[in-house]
Amino acid sequence: MTDSTALRDQINEFVTTERSYVDKLHTLKKDYADPLRHFARSKETAIIKSYQANTLFANVDSLIPIHEAFLEDLDKMLAEMDGGSRNGSRVGGIGDVSLKHFKDYNGFHIYKLYYAKREEALAIFEAEMTRRGSGFPGYIDVSPYFGYPIDRLTQSTLTRTSVLNTRMLTSRTGSVSGSFSWTRFSGYPDIR
Repeated sequence: MTDSTALRDQINEFVTTERSYVDKLHTLKKDYADPLRHFARSKETAIIKSYQANTLFANVDSLIPIHEAFLEDLDKMLAEMDGGSRNGSRVGGIGDVSLKHFKDYNGFHIYKLYYAKREEALAIFEAEMTRRGSGFPGYIDVSPYFGYPIDRLTQSTLTRTSVLNTRMLTSRTGSVSGSFSWTRFSGYPDIR
C-alpha cells in the first residue's frame, strides 16, 4: 500500500465514522431524548422529571447540525479528492475542513456544555436505574449512547493525528498526489 493510499484510507475511515456518529446522534435524540423530554412535560406520563430529562441529554440537539454541516463538507472534500468540485467552490483538505468547523465555527464550544453536564447526567442515570419504583430502567437503556459525543472527540483527534503522521511521511517520500492541505491545521506546507 502506498503512502497516499494509506492516507486516503484513513480519510475515508474518518468520514465513515463521522457519518456513523451523525446517525447515532439522531438515534439518541429521536429514540431517547425527545420521547423522555415529551413524557416529562406531564406528571401522568413522566418517567423522569423534566430537569433530569434535559440534563441527561444536555445539548445533543445542538451537536447534530454541527456534525451534519461538518459531514457535508467532508463529503465535498472527498468529491474534490476524486477530481470534482461542487459549484466551483473548494472546501480544501481535512485540516481546512476541521478548522473551519471546530475552530472558526466554534464547534468545540458546544461540547463544553455537553461535557460539563456529563457527570451530573451519569449520576441521574445511575440513580434512576437503581431507584425502586422508577419506570426508567424498563423504558430505556441509553448507557452506550452517553459516551458517544465524548468518545467521538477522542476518536476524531486520534484519526486526525494518524492522518497527519501519514501526511508527514508522504511529505518526506514525495508520494502524495497533491490534494491535501494541512497548512492551517498543522503548520506543514500546503501541497495543493
